[in-house]
Amino acid sequence: MRRITLLIGLASALWCATSLYGQASIGVQGGWGDRFDWAVGGRFTYDLTPQLLPVAIIGSFDWYFPEALGPLDREYWEINTNAIYLQAAGQTVGYFGVGLNVANFSAEGSAAVESESDSQTEYGLNVLGGVRYKVGRVAPFFETRYTFESSKQLVIFVGLDLLLGSSW
Repeated sequence: MRRITLLIGLASALWCATSLYGQASIGVQGGWGDRFDWAVGGRFTYDLTPQLLPVAIIGSFDWYFPEALGPLDREYWEINTNAIYLQAAGQTVGYFGVGLNVANFSAEGSAAVESESDSQTEYGLNVLGGVRYKVGRVAPFFETRYTFESSKQLVIFVGLDLLLGSSW
């Protein structure tokens, strides 16, 4: 039930992005984390540059595929909200910033703690940096993020943003 609610919320946020035409982008990303292996996810970026601030807000959801640990089936996902400072040079935009992380780890199986399943949600801080290159209405990007506290992992992402408007 939690997954369905989360997916409906994410889809609603992406659908509302069309009202932010000119300042927003939606995208997909894939990556690898040094603790929880491979990940896929989606992101929403809202650019504040039209308001004369070289800042953008990135919200993302990432689903990881950690290796099974013996009889345990493990699941891990995280939601991130980051504020980034933009430094543009032509079609290339470099950025760095900080943000918040909500991470959920669950395990099921015969060796799980107590009633054969265990779930834990933790909160942390992100530090990230990346580069994005505008090619028409799409923008491929490369991003590195480190999360303190919750997952304590370094993640490297590549992805593609679809620009919903002409500014940025």
